[in-house]
Amino acid sequence: MMKVHMLIPAAIMAAMLSGCSWVQLQDGAERVNLVSERQAGECERLGRTQVQVAHRVGFIPRNEAAIQENLDDMARNQAVQMGGDTIAALDEAEEGRQGFGIYRCRD
Repeated sequence: MMKVHMLIPAAIMAAMLSGCSWVQLQDGAERVNLVSERQAGECERLGRTQVQVAHRVGFIPRNEAAIQENLDDMARNQAVQMGGDTIAALDEAEEGRQGFGIYRCRD
């Protein structure tokens, strides 16, 4: 049986990891706007992407805000690769997955 003094550091580590942001923005991705689908309606649609990040670390669920931030950042990276400047979520995030439309809204 694991001793209590070993459980405390493991619990602290799990709590820290559950909120980590693991996605690095590519150059230019910080300028990609996140808007609603309605707001993107007047823009040129370049395509769609489905992004996915870990929603658990082992058996421990990650923080939902951190997951959403990672999904948004991955979609921003995809927009840069496709020549877009705007993304819009096409559905709700579920188990670390979400679809985004990629658009060009600026000239």
